[in-house]
Amino acid sequence: METPHFFPKNPYDPRLRSWYQETVKHRGQNITTDPYVTSVTDQMVISVTHTVERSNETVGVVGIMLYLAEFQKR
Repeated sequence: METPHFFPKNPYDPRLRSWYQETVKHRGQNITTDPYVTSVTDQMVISVTHTVERSNETVGVVGIMLYLAEFQKR
């Protein structure tokens, strides 16, 4: 689920993104990424993510993307 909704120009599979893969690699931990430019909005962000578990198996990743430009506003 994404909010606000976005419409990527190219096929988008979050499982192929580094933030998703790093989160799965560090299962059960809160992950904060280094700043990066999104492939969808071309804006600088950081992501805070965590694995979603069911029956001791990782079934996905939940996260929030924080736009760094928002922190520069007064």
